[in-house]
Amino acid sequence: MSNDKTLATVKHGGCVQLTRKPCTTASPVNPGDWIADEPGMTHPEIARVKEVFWDDIAGEWVANITMYSPDGQRGRFEPAVPMESWRRIQRPDFPLTLDRTGYRCWGSSLEYLPEVGAENKAVTS
Repeated sequence: MSNDKTLATVKHGGCVQLTRKPCTTASPVNPGDWIADEPGMTHPEIARVKEVFWDDIAGEWVANITMYSPDGQRGRFEPAVPMESWRRIQRPDFPLTLDRTGYRCWGSSLEYLPEVGAENKAVTS
């Protein structure tokens, strides 16, 4: 039995043994990077990366992050967050500008950094 992220073997008696998945890409973020939800969101989550590591069971990069509010207040700590839908941004210029529509949109105040090209991400053994 397998899926696109993990490989598992069902042993006699119903025990499941997970197969470790090797790291095949470079980390998309580094400690100290500022990150936000994907571009185009009106109320993106904003965070700073504390640690980043490869989850060899899930087969993806995850990070311990500290959340921030649009006014720059440090918030909760979130451990082992998958980095798939987060993007690197320039350090926000807190407090973020809120629009005048009443919806308090701050997404347009963030400056997203270009992603590293896939050709530069491959990990060679």
